[in-house]
Amino acid sequence: DSEPFYDFSCEVVSENNCVKVAASGNRKIKSIEILKLENKTELEEKLQAAINEALEQADKVMQSEMMGAMPKIPGLTS
Repeated sequence: DSEPFYDFSCEVVSENNCVKVAASGNRKIKSIEILKLENKTELEEKLQAAINEALEQADKVMQSEMMGAMPKIPGLTS
């Protein structure tokens, strides 16, 4: 059974639409799709950027989900 917080995915398409990466809430890469290949070096750079962005988005969603699940404690909430 998966944790409810992890039951989502973030999808990112790199600039120039070279690579699409999907990451889950537990920071696992679910899929990588090569949309177009111009050269190996560019692909490696776009892939790295897309993976990092997908993981950052997954972190943001996870933090948001956790904040919504936490009890409201007087003096600790903004």
